[in-house]
Amino acid sequence: AREFRVTRRGPKPYLFHLFSDVLLYSEKTALGLKLHRMLDISTLVLEDRDDQMVGDQELKYAFTLTSDVKSFVVACPSQDDKEMWMFDITRLVAPYLSNTTEEIIEDKNKKAPLWVSDGTSKKLSTLQKILFNIQSTTSL
Repeated sequence: AREFRVTRRGPKPYLFHLFSDVLLYSEKTALGLKLHRMLDISTLVLEDRDDQMVGDQELKYAFTLTSDVKSFVVACPSQDDKEMWMFDITRLVAPYLSNTTEEIIEDKNKKAPLWVSDGTSKKLSTLQKILFNIQSTTSL
């Protein structure tokens, strides 16, 4: 299904593919689909989100997905789509929630941090390019 992943530059359309053991998200390109990431269902943590403003855009019908390798916000086109995604993901994650409390605490420490927009991504991108150029010229 086509949903939006919130990135540093704002919401970006992705295709999400939910299987019994993995969640894939990809992007349509001129040549077909480009796979961005494959997330193991057993490591996913799902969290509902209230509607909020991100920059100058309202983020509605969203939830947070956290895994051991990637964490991000997914925005759906409708409340029905959001509820369907949350129900299906929760159903697939449920068998893995029978871990002991110690295993859950240990697993939570292995989650990727969630990026939150503070409006500085363009400044940071420019700074990273400057630092890269400085490092490149000093290593010659």
